Amino acid sequence: MFNFFQNLFKASLTLSYSPPDPNGIPPDYGNLDAFLRGKKVGSATFWAANGQVFNLDRIDVFNEARGKGYGTKMLQHLIHEARELKCTKFVFQGVDNSNMRAISLYQRLGAQRGASRGTTKHDYEITPL
Repeated sequence: MFNFFQNLFKASLTLSYSPPDPNGIPPDYGNLDAFLRGKKVGSATFWAANGQVFNLDRIDVFNEARGKGYGTKMLQHLIHEARELKCTKFVFQGVDNSNMRAISLYQRLGAQRGASRGTTKHDYEITPL
């Protein structure tokens, strides 16, 4: 479904897809890892299938790499992949209401507040893609 190795945006930032786990994880589940000069600086977990919703379960940029645009580049890449798969929407799942930095980033990328996940979390959605 996805290319397994991609260099993009900056010569030193490499994005790498991990293959699905053969032990029961659905084949449309994936991990995206970001490396800077060979050192892992972030990761994302998602699941998606052609023509379906692209669900971003989590994205993490490690402390030493925050504020440098790597999370934005990872998200832009995943949104591009969602468009290539003709997904109906892109969902940032279960965003903590107090995580204003993440919410601000998601909104800059075009996301709107979506479904509630209890009293402290909401999904954020980009639709249409």
